[in-house]
Amino acid sequence: MAFYSLLFYAISVDASGHWDLYKTIHYLLPVRYSIYWFVTAYIGTYLLSPYLARLAQNLNKREYTSFICILTGMFVLYSFLKPEADPFKIDGGYTVLWFITLFYWGGYIRLSDIKASGFLQKRPFLIYFNACVITFLSKKPMHYFFQYLGVPVKARSFYGFYMYNSPTILLASIALFIFFLNLKINSDKIKNLIQYIAPSTFGVYLIHEHPFIRSQLWNHWIHVKSLASSPYFILHFIITILGIFAICIMGPLSRPRSKILRVAVS
Repeated sequence: MAFYSLLFYAISVDASGHWDLYKTIHYLLPVRYSIYWFVTAYIGTYLLSPYLARLAQNLNKREYTSFICILTGMFVLYSFLKPEADPFKIDGGYTVLWFITLFYWGGYIRLSDIKASGFLQKRPFLIYFNACVITFLSKKPMHYFFQYLGVPVKARSFYGFYMYNSPTILLASIALFIFFLNLKINSDKIKNLIQYIAPSTFGVYLIHEHPFIRSQLWNHWIHVKSLASSPYFILHFIITILGIFAICIMGPLSRPRSKILRVAVS
């Protein structure tokens, strides 16, 4: 992470001809200064995870169900319906607090075996698809809904169910997780391909989400806003995603792999 953080900062310095000691320290310590918000939140959760897990393992099913309902009520329903106030500082799902909530949802799925029963297990992809459609269609209705409640309609509330802590995003995440949890891959070739590519996908994130690369990518190299009303937007959308992934993964794939990493992935 520090490697990519400093590498692309050095490229930006070379391109602009301006060097800043303060920014250099930021890019040298990417977790401390949240250069990659996801990694900062993930590492914070990871450090706490042994203690979070002990709580989960010592709750009975009824207590755990109540606990997960309280977390969801506080950080999904109430915080989502009060986006401007953000009473519990969830920041739309960009914080350690939200990652801890997801950690306990993952524990709940594992310990209660939620995947083994009900419609969620039988039709997880259908639930995922419907949750995505509702999310996509929610922008205007949520805009008017917040106006009706008297909530100032600013950027966050205007995007409807698009925030990470929205009910539909959480439902879609759980359904997609269960879909892949139940997925059986019989082909050894596909398994080997996945195991070969998987360790490099983190590099894709680190490359295209670097502040310098991100600003160049969306503002100069790929003019997304100008294509929003184009009839070829969906085609452009798909090609862009696949293209970014293919190009960004070349760097991590070209680096030597350790035997330990291969065993861990297997």
